[in-house]
Formats: sequence, structure tokens, C-alpha cells
Amino acid sequence: MRLFHAYAGVSPLTYVRQIRTAAVKEIVGTSQHSMEKIAEMVGFSSAEQLRRAWQRFEGTNPTERRRSNGAIDRNEFE
Repeated sequence: MRLFHAYAGVSPLTYVRQIRTAAVKEIVGTSQHSMEKIAEMVGFSSAEQLRRAWQRFEGTNPTERRRSNGAIDRNEFE
């Protein structure tokens, strides 16, 4: 674990969370999947866990990211 931290600069758990958050950024910016589905896709146990991790690493929430990217609201066409 010390070797990992020395190499990556963070703990293994933090590293995994950062990788998951990066995957969420990509999916949120390019799809209309629900937060529940995205959480499932990237390995979070719930949408709430995803939101908390996002807030910790990004300082905002996934919905703000989706709006800023101009992603289409999936309810627009219903």
C-alpha cells in the first residue's frame, strides 16, 4: 500500500474513486442515463453514493455537469 501511495500519490481506495468519477464525467456528459443507471455502470452501490463521491472530487454535482455540457434531458421527448 505504501508503494502504491508513493507511486500514485493517493490511497488505492481514493484512486479507484477518482477513476470511477472520471468515468461518470464521461457518461454524464455524453448520455441521458439516469444517475441510478450510471452508478450501477461504474460500480457505485447507489446514486447517492455516486453524488457524494462526485461532490468530494468535483465540488459540484453530476446534474450541473450535464446541464453545462448541454446534454439533452431524457424527459424532453416524453
